[in-house]
Amino acid sequence: MDPVTKDIDNASILMPEELAKKIPELYKQDGKGADVIVYAKIFHPVGRATWYIAEYDGDDTLFCYAVVLGPQEAEWGYQSLKELQEYRMSVPFPGLTLERDLWWEPKRFGDINLETAS
Repeated sequence: MDPVTKDIDNASILMPEELAKKIPELYKQDGKGADVIVYAKIFHPVGRATWYIAEYDGDDTLFCYAVVLGPQEAEWGYQSLKELQEYRMSVPFPGLTLERDLWWEPKRFGDINLETAS
Protein backbone atom coordinates (compact mmCIF):
# COMPACT_ATOMS: atom_id res chain seq x y z
CA MET A 1 0.00 0.00 0.00
CA ASP A 2 1.30 3.47 -0.86
CA PRO A 3 1.93 5.22 2.49
CA VAL A 4 0.59 8.50 1.08
CA THR A 5 -3.04 8.43 -0.01
CA LYS A 6 -6.03 10.74 -0.36
CA ASP A 7 -8.11 8.92 2.27
CA ILE A 8 -8.06 11.47 5.12
CA ASP A 9 -10.85 9.82 7.17
CA ASN A 10 -9.32 6.36 7.50
CA ALA A 11 -7.30 6.00 10.74
CA SER A 12 -5.24 3.14 9.30
CA ILE A 13 -3.92 5.49 6.60
CA LEU A 14 -1.04 7.05 8.46
CA MET A 15 -0.13 9.77 5.95
CA PRO A 16 -3.00 10.99 3.78
CA GLU A 17 -1.98 13.31 0.97
CA GLU A 18 -3.70 16.31 2.56
CA LEU A 19 -1.74 15.86 5.80
CA ALA A 20 1.55 15.23 4.01
CA LYS A 21 1.26 18.63 2.33
CA LYS A 22 0.93 20.40 5.71
CA ILE A 23 3.94 18.87 7.46
CA PRO A 24 7.21 20.82 7.09
CA GLU A 25 10.21 19.26 5.39
CA LEU A 26 13.00 17.77 7.48
CA TYR A 27 15.08 20.29 9.48
CA LYS A 28 12.57 23.16 9.01
CA GLN A 29 11.81 23.27 12.74
CA ASP A 30 15.38 22.87 14.01
CA GLY A 31 16.14 24.78 17.18
CA LYS A 32 12.53 25.44 18.16
CA GLY A 33 12.57 23.21 21.24
CA ALA A 34 9.14 23.10 22.91
CA ASP A 35 7.78 25.36 20.14
CA VAL A 36 8.07 22.63 17.50
CA ILE A 37 4.65 22.07 15.96
CA VAL A 38 3.44 18.47 15.98
CA TYR A 39 1.18 17.86 12.98
CA ALA A 40 0.10 14.27 13.49
CA LYS A 41 -0.13 11.54 16.09
CA ILE A 42 0.28 7.87 15.22
CA PHE A 43 -0.39 5.35 17.95
CA HIS A 44 -0.73 1.70 18.87
CA PRO A 45 -4.47 1.20 19.55
CA VAL A 46 -4.01 -1.22 22.45
CA GLY A 47 -0.58 -0.16 23.67
CA ARG A 48 1.30 2.91 24.79
CA ALA A 49 3.49 3.43 21.71
CA THR A 50 2.90 6.84 20.14
CA TRP A 51 4.73 8.86 17.48
CA TYR A 52 4.27 12.65 17.33
CA ILE A 53 5.10 13.76 13.80
CA ALA A 54 6.82 17.14 13.34
CA GLU A 55 8.55 16.86 9.95
CA TYR A 56 8.36 14.68 6.86
CA ASP A 57 10.62 14.38 3.82
CA GLY A 58 7.64 13.75 1.53
CA ASP A 59 8.72 10.18 0.85
CA ASP A 60 9.46 7.90 3.81
CA THR A 61 11.35 9.68 6.59
CA LEU A 62 9.54 11.22 9.54
CA PHE A 63 11.10 13.32 12.28
CA CYS A 64 9.06 12.58 15.37
CA TYR A 65 8.95 12.24 19.11
CA ALA A 66 8.55 8.54 19.84
CA VAL A 67 7.03 7.35 23.11
CA VAL A 68 7.42 3.60 22.81
CA LEU A 69 7.77 2.27 26.37
CA GLY A 70 6.63 5.38 28.25
CA PRO A 71 7.56 9.05 28.67
CA GLN A 72 10.80 8.25 30.52
CA GLU A 73 12.04 6.29 27.47
CA ALA A 74 10.86 8.75 24.82
CA GLU A 75 13.08 10.62 22.36
CA TRP A 76 13.21 12.65 19.15
CA GLY A 77 14.41 10.74 16.11
CA TYR A 78 13.84 9.61 12.56
CA GLN A 79 11.35 6.91 11.67
CA SER A 80 10.41 5.19 8.44
CA LEU A 81 6.77 5.85 7.55
CA LYS A 82 6.72 2.61 5.57
CA GLU A 83 7.82 0.63 8.63
CA LEU A 84 5.01 2.13 10.67
CA GLN A 85 2.52 1.45 7.85
CA GLU A 86 3.65 -2.18 7.56
CA TYR A 87 3.54 -2.93 11.31
CA ARG A 88 1.19 -5.78 12.23
CA MET A 89 0.64 -7.01 15.77
CA SER A 90 0.99 -10.75 16.24
CA VAL A 91 -0.46 -11.55 19.66
CA PRO A 92 -3.06 -11.10 21.15
CA PHE A 93 -4.61 -9.20 18.21
CA PRO A 94 -3.15 -10.68 15.01
CA GLY A 95 -3.03 -8.20 12.14
CA LEU A 96 -3.84 -5.11 14.22
CA THR A 97 -2.15 -2.02 12.74
CA LEU A 98 -1.06 1.35 14.03
CA GLU A 99 -3.55 4.20 13.67
CA ARG A 100 -3.53 7.92 13.05
CA ASP A 101 -5.43 10.08 15.51
CA LEU A 102 -8.21 11.51 13.33
CA TRP A 103 -9.02 14.24 15.85
CA TRP A 104 -5.46 15.47 16.32
CA GLU A 105 -4.97 19.19 15.76
CA PRO A 106 -1.47 20.61 15.21
CA LYS A 107 -0.05 21.93 18.46
CA ARG A 108 3.17 22.97 20.13
CA PHE A 109 5.20 20.06 21.41
CA GLY A 110 5.38 21.81 24.79
CA ASP A 111 1.57 21.67 25.05
CA ILE A 112 1.36 17.87 24.72
CA ASN A 113 0.76 15.95 27.95
CA LEU A 114 3.12 13.03 27.48
CA GLU A 115 1.91 11.36 30.69
CA THR A 116 -1.50 10.79 29.14
CA ALA A 117 -0.20 10.68 25.54
CA SER A 118 -2.69 13.32 24.37
